[in-house]
Amino acid sequence: MRLTRLGMIRPYRNAKRLRRIIAVFTRCVWECLRASGRIRRSAKASGEAGDLSTCIGGNLRQACESLGPTFVKFGQVLSTRRDILPAGIAAELAHLQDSVTAIPTKAAIRVVEAEYGCPLDSVFSEFSSVPLGAASLSQAHEARVASTGDYVVVKVQRPGIQAVVETDIAILSPFLPMLERHVEEFRRLNLRSMVAEFYKTILMEMDFNREMHNGLKFKTIFTDDPTVRIPAMHKALCTNKVLVMEKLEGVKIDQLDELDQRGYDRDTLSKRLVALMAKQIFGHGIFNADVHAGNIIVLPGNVLGLFDFGMVRTIDPETQRLMTDMFVAVLAKDSDRISRLLAAYAESGHCVDVKRLARELHELIVFYYDLPLEDLRLDDLLEEGISILATHKLIVPQQVLMLGRTIVMTESIVMLLSPQINFVKELAPYVRAAIRSRFSLSNLSGGISQFALDSVDTIKVLPAAINTIMTNLSEGKQSIVYRHEGLEKHVQQFSRMTAQLVLSIMGAALFLGSALLVTFQPQGGGSLPSALGTAGLVAAILLFTGLLFSMLRRR
Repeated sequence: MRLTRLGMIRPYRNAKRLRRIIAVFTRCVWECLRASGRIRRSAKASGEAGDLSTCIGGNLRQACESLGPTFVKFGQVLSTRRDILPAGIAAELAHLQDSVTAIPTKAAIRVVEAEYGCPLDSVFSEFSSVPLGAASLSQAHEARVASTGDYVVVKVQRPGIQAVVETDIAILSPFLPMLERHVEEFRRLNLRSMVAEFYKTILMEMDFNREMHNGLKFKTIFTDDPTVRIPAMHKALCTNKVLVMEKLEGVKIDQLDELDQRGYDRDTLSKRLVALMAKQIFGHGIFNADVHAGNIIVLPGNVLGLFDFGMVRTIDPETQRLMTDMFVAVLAKDSDRISRLLAAYAESGHCVDVKRLARELHELIVFYYDLPLEDLRLDDLLEEGISILATHKLIVPQQVLMLGRTIVMTESIVMLLSPQINFVKELAPYVRAAIRSRFSLSNLSGGISQFALDSVDTIKVLPAAINTIMTNLSEGKQSIVYRHEGLEKHVQQFSRMTAQLVLSIMGAALFLGSALLVTFQPQGGGSLPSALGTAGLVAAILLFTGLLFSMLRRR
């Protein structure tokens, strides 16, 4: 009986949520149409075109905020796709904030008790009634572990958030093929794959066990680095919906006045922040994609404290090779190689005009290459590069965009801390080290060794594979189909020549036979042989005439 009721309730909830989504986006579309009319009238009156994309982006941002966590997160993901979205829309979506109204503390306590299966005070002797912060998927409370007395931060997942996300994805999924079929922009956006990637990402963020292991991994990576502090994870107290970590006492990195009052060296912090990012990307092939000032604190000794590892991403070997090859090509001003690399690595879309792309990239590289280092900004360079890719309808994989977003956000924090510090100059030694490492003797010998091992394995299995193929062919389980391409014209010409040759031989034989009949016809003989000979001669002459005209016409 209970299952039946649940089966009836879910469609009702989906329908209710669907009505809400339709109502919000209908209002969004209406506001966009009104804004378009206002901008058109203003442009007609003043002669200056308005920015419609910013108006659309603002309405989309408000719609996402109104619809809650799923759409807020999806809007944040969309904001990174400046290669396929107009700049105004992407900029407005980038303003989406995670901070939302906190859930009541009693609701958070119920989640904790449900996860532990016991009263709260048996686990935590203290639990703050006011959260330290609230986000769209979770909120954090300060607490004290009853058994050890350690002060910790308890991150609690919002109750029912997973059901909300699954409902929203279930509602959106049936509409995606229709949108891609009828709207070219959505087709270019590859909306279905983006939503699938987003769903996978948000599920990973809601898995606190995964975040715990990410924190443990970062703790191991930076265990010998005195400039970085990673909070210890209380593994025994972590569950899928509750994360417990060491509480770090420090100053948020964007609170400049507080940093100055405590005597922290902002230049040192900036250089250490660049080093921290470079070590993640170039040294360990892993990076925290959610780099913003709220997730970084400063501890005594100019030590950087990191927390919130819900958006940790790895860099696959192919992307690492791409990064190194791109750096080498940029240093050599080799725009042809850059265009080929991008065309090969970008997601499948359409045929790219590599030469035209290379010309546009060459102009971009030469312009920024000759700029003084103090005037070079990576965010401007990346934005222009992404604009060029969008012009050529090249869809860059999400992983590369998140990597670029991490670099740009790190640069923005560095510029906030120390405007006189040159981000590119500080990053350059790590880039050169990565290039040297890629082409080092050990890496090259390792590649040769792997190639040799693969070759040996192939040689070992080759006889057995050939034997299997021959057995299948002899038993009729496999067959070889021969098909030629591009020879149709030649085959037709050969067939025509063969037919003409056969007809010529037949005509010659008919002519000779008929001539013999007419020539050796005895005097006073019957008229039948003579008539046949004459008819044969006429037929042969007509056949030769037809062949001659056919050959002349073909020429």
